[in-house]
Amino acid sequence: MLGRISSSRMFVWMCVLLLGRAGMTNAYWYGECVRDPGQWALPDNHELDCSLRQLTLTHSVDLLGRVTVAKSIFDGLNGAICNLTIPTAPASVETGVQHTTVASPRVVVARVVVDSTSGSDAAGTTGTDVDPLATIGHALRVARASGPGSKQIVLKAGTYYEQVNLGVADSGTTIAAAVGAAVTLSGGTPLANLTWTAVEPADSTDPNAWGVGAYKARLRQPLPSGITTFTGLFRDGERLTRARFPNCADITSSSCYTLNASGPAGKSPQAPMTALADMPGAMNLEVMNQNGVDMFADTSDSAQATGPHGASDGTLGKANLTIEVDHPDYAWRCHEDCGWVAYSKWRSMICDATDPNGCRFDQTYNQQYWNQQVSGGFFYNASDETWTPRQWSNPSTGVVHMYHSSRWGGWIFQLATRNDSDARLMFACTLLKPSAQESAGDDNRTLYDVVSLTPTECPTDGSAAVVLGGWQEARGGDIGPRYTDKRFNNSYFVENIKEELDFPNEWYFAADEGEHGTLYLMPSSGADAKANFSDPTTAGCEVTLVATMHERVVQIIGSASAPVREVAVENVTIAHAEATFLTQYEIPSGGDWAIKRSAAVFLDGVEEVTIAGCTLDQVDGNGIFLSRYVRNSTVRGNDFFQIGETAILVVGASGMHRTNQANASEYPAFNTIDRNYVAGVGIWNKQSAAYFKSVTRANTVSRNVFHDGPRSGVNFNDGAMGGEVLRDNVLFNYVKESNDHGPFNSWDRQPYIYRVDEDKEDSTLAISPLTQLITRNIIINFNFHGAACGSIAVDHDDESSQYDVNNNVLLYGGVKCFDGMDRHVHDNLVVYPFASPVAGPECFHALSSTRNRSSAHTHFVSNHCVLRSTDFPYNCGAGPAPFYNISMHVELDSNTFSFPGAAAEPGWDGACKCYPGPKTGAPPCPFKTFSDWQAHGHDVHSTIQLTLSNAAIVAEAEHRLKQQ
Repeated sequence: MLGRISSSRMFVWMCVLLLGRAGMTNAYWYGECVRDPGQWALPDNHELDCSLRQLTLTHSVDLLGRVTVAKSIFDGLNGAICNLTIPTAPASVETGVQHTTVASPRVVVARVVVDSTSGSDAAGTTGTDVDPLATIGHALRVARASGPGSKQIVLKAGTYYEQVNLGVADSGTTIAAAVGAAVTLSGGTPLANLTWTAVEPADSTDPNAWGVGAYKARLRQPLPSGITTFTGLFRDGERLTRARFPNCADITSSSCYTLNASGPAGKSPQAPMTALADMPGAMNLEVMNQNGVDMFADTSDSAQATGPHGASDGTLGKANLTIEVDHPDYAWRCHEDCGWVAYSKWRSMICDATDPNGCRFDQTYNQQYWNQQVSGGFFYNASDETWTPRQWSNPSTGVVHMYHSSRWGGWIFQLATRNDSDARLMFACTLLKPSAQESAGDDNRTLYDVVSLTPTECPTDGSAAVVLGGWQEARGGDIGPRYTDKRFNNSYFVENIKEELDFPNEWYFAADEGEHGTLYLMPSSGADAKANFSDPTTAGCEVTLVATMHERVVQIIGSASAPVREVAVENVTIAHAEATFLTQYEIPSGGDWAIKRSAAVFLDGVEEVTIAGCTLDQVDGNGIFLSRYVRNSTVRGNDFFQIGETAILVVGASGMHRTNQANASEYPAFNTIDRNYVAGVGIWNKQSAAYFKSVTRANTVSRNVFHDGPRSGVNFNDGAMGGEVLRDNVLFNYVKESNDHGPFNSWDRQPYIYRVDEDKEDSTLAISPLTQLITRNIIINFNFHGAACGSIAVDHDDESSQYDVNNNVLLYGGVKCFDGMDRHVHDNLVVYPFASPVAGPECFHALSSTRNRSSAHTHFVSNHCVLRSTDFPYNCGAGPAPFYNISMHVELDSNTFSFPGAAAEPGWDGACKCYPGPKTGAPPCPFKTFSDWQAHGHDVHSTIQLTLSNAAIVAEAEHRLKQQ
């Protein structure tokens, strides 16, 4: 019998959300996009395709200033099919970052040498080159004792299995590898001295019997204090696979998601839980203590005593779900409201002062319009021949990785049970129940208690519960059939199931077997026992196994009032960071994304900090995170490979959308992200990017090369204060596992009030973001290795405002502006957008909706669009007003439309989709020729040309990338 925990009381605001459309989808629905257009972007023009790839490769190496990653870029571009030439030297070489000596212009008050292999932390060790210390932590303590000033921690070659924590007392400290030394900072722990024995299956003749070919070893030592299990295991630098079903040789590939949620529509286990529509699980909970303070605003920082962030001011009202908890041990797996995005009533009409039709927001944007409900489980297809033949002795260890129902990212859930009688997988929930205590005088309050702190199967009888998972993105949704092609119906896999240990390089850790746990391993096959680990009992087959332990390997934490200053971490490899996908997430602002406020390298409360010349190798969470107050800091010259979530995040405090007032002490500003290389993100969390920013001001992102990821390469989750610069970057191979997105994506659904001069209390207040600049980038809306669903190269979605987009080379995709205002798109080269798998062949998509008057003060001028003779350059999307109605201030002029090889000037009747239909009473569409279009006032000074060589296209691309 479940007992009531009297100290765990919850007050729940119950509300009804009315939406005109289910979930209020993005601009327009793409349906089942063409997933695999092949390796050629231009099947009929290989010469141009390859020339543009060569330009991209050469330009990328020049931007980065180093050739060490040239082969990796070549592979990303699928350069072999074009026989591309790999550059041997960049046009300019970056200095002061890659493998330099540790140096500082200031007087050095301490230089401490550390050697993880031969050093010692014993008393009397001097920390010199000939008498080094053993750990970085001890070296920092020694350096601090020298007082303020410049301090150098010099690391000799080796692996350092320790968390590196720096605070205010470490200001002025540089941690760097010694010249030429290969140094790894590991968030893991080595599993040493293992003795392996073969697993004895119950029936060795049964190929489906568990344990055939597997080995096991009991841990000789306990895991670090407070840690009972782990999610990642590496062997000699190779990421191994947790036992899963179905099997997958390449865990970085979308091909791992091969199962599909099945069953008749509406038969999902979520259906009996419809009574919870106003309490749809962890996604909609704001957790407060009895004093009205968000008690889990940032639990990960509690040890640093940085204090609560983003505490509620109570302005959400009845339209939000508030739970008060008086229980110190109950940590909700969700940060802040983690769900409804509130739009304050008093901001109902934010309009351009000179034009009442130029509204950024209207009444509908005051709705908290994300339906965050997630299902409590789903039905699997037991009749599918690929379904597992094995029984699972303990399904509750399992973790379900699943694509979002609309392919807007992914979900990850903790599994609870498997029921073969009706082919059901149920997620784990924290159960709630109505309290015997009556509500305290508010009809909209319902009192709930926590039934138990131990997760259990999600209920199907309408009982209240919090689903453990599904918070890795901000939109929510139901699980179930949606597409005719079953490949797109919540594709998923299940991992961490012991009985599914049956494929090379799979592993499973049983924490409850033996004194310290037992590790099971399915070795790889091959003749070389040591390299392939085919038989771990073989003499001479010693390998290094490292289990991930800590989500943060390096953290530098101060505060706005007492920041850490002038710290540098240089020229080290950072690896073995623990995955975070089933821990606390948050929604920082009004965009679609949820984020984990943590990373392998985490900065919060700092000024002038530098992370340079480092390699982040297969970290299972985020890479580098600039959180809240970070000023004038630099992330430069780093390499990122196969990151579990997002590579670089710059994110202010969550919760500022409640008052719409941006607190300068709570957001990053004036930072530089320069010359970084990111090859692969989103191994686990599909709502991820190479660069993500939210609630920030005036950061510069320049000379970076980003490629390969499931969603966008760069995502601006909001406009906030604006002033961001995205200049001289290269993006390609994105939107590989998702939908309705582009290599660059932005939203701006939520306004913020901020001081124009943030350092002056009496400064002028502003609401429109400072203009954000996107210039001289190569953005390729294509995946050169096959499957992709990129819709637009530059996707300015819902309300994105105040952008200057110029002199970019946009290959195989155009520019979209959906609602919003003040976008100046000019002097760009757009090449054959038809090659995009979805969204059409247009160069410019000026889209409106029923929510407000779209695209005010938007300009598409002086651009060059290269099209096929059958293409029309514009798309009106959900409404004709932006082009037809001149008063909407969409300016189209001085553009060049090239139709290489066309026999005659193409017709212009494609413009009729930008004209009111017969039901409006308008006369028949007048657009048959380009001259008709110009006579209507559009593109008056624009021209059409029918001849254009491949060489001329490449030459123009090179020219635009050099514009000042």
